[in-house]
Amino acid sequence: MIGQCVNFVLLAVACDLSLSLPTCFAGEDCAYSAEQPKWSLVQRSTWTNPGPGASELEVGHQKPGLAGHIIGEAFANKQPEEKQSTDTSICSKDVFARPELCPAACPYAAEMQNEFCHFRCVQRQECGLLGTVQNATIPDDGMKVCRHCNVEACARCVAAKPGDNSTKLERCVTCMPGYELNEEGECDMKGISVFIIGGVIGAVATVGVIWWYVAIMLKPCVNDQGIREGLQGRYRMKLFPMGSDEPYPLTTNLMATNVAGPGTMAMFRYEAAVILWAIVLLLVWLGFALFVSSDLLILGTRNASSPQLLCAVVAW
Repeated sequence: MIGQCVNFVLLAVACDLSLSLPTCFAGEDCAYSAEQPKWSLVQRSTWTNPGPGASELEVGHQKPGLAGHIIGEAFANKQPEEKQSTDTSICSKDVFARPELCPAACPYAAEMQNEFCHFRCVQRQECGLLGTVQNATIPDDGMKVCRHCNVEACARCVAAKPGDNSTKLERCVTCMPGYELNEEGECDMKGISVFIIGGVIGAVATVGVIWWYVAIMLKPCVNDQGIREGLQGRYRMKLFPMGSDEPYPLTTNLMATNVAGPGTMAMFRYEAAVILWAIVLLLVWLGFALFVSSDLLILGTRNASSPQLLCAVVAW
């Protein structure tokens, strides 16, 4: 029951949130419009923070309990191979949160226009067609998906029209502040000389500080009496038990021993209560993992390398 509730909440949140960068097709006005289809949550999050491959998701696999999870993680293959489907019949279907990569005949997963987390496997020239998201026209060979236009440091990007077979499928129109547009439609950093000069100045200042410190350390000591008086004053500032010249040992229980007043004892008692409460919550959570599902130990920690695989993680 708890696992189903968690899945329901994750799906609801994923359905409610969406975010996009302004994109447009080549030859069209690049002004951002409220009617323009937005970059979905799954597409934006996986593009900005790519994760492991499909085989690392272990979608649909549920270990018998806490011990099974620990043993399985200890002996798991650290470099699994990505699983690519061999069923070519899915090329003409849109499937919800499929965990496998698309087959070689239609290797790119394209998100459907009006169906959340539904993907259709398409060929390179079919990105943005067949009812898929129209602005996702870029076939990404790394993630094996049809994605939106995304040029580094670009504020306004132009994507190719659906079905375009040209080699340059995305280019930037307006770069972010601090960058300038080059002839290839990409953004180059301007004012790089400022950073170089700053780095040189910082390096010179660092060398100067090190030289000053070494020079101070090499100077001869000319005030031994002042040093001894300073050390004695520091020693007298320490807290000592009544009738003893030795400081309190490190094993002193500050919750029960009045070393520096009742305020210090109250503070350490409060910290002990907070630590105890955290341990209780941890034990309760481990109890749920033991008796409900070991998936609670990894829930929320699995990334995905594409929007399709992220949907598979959320559905799982």
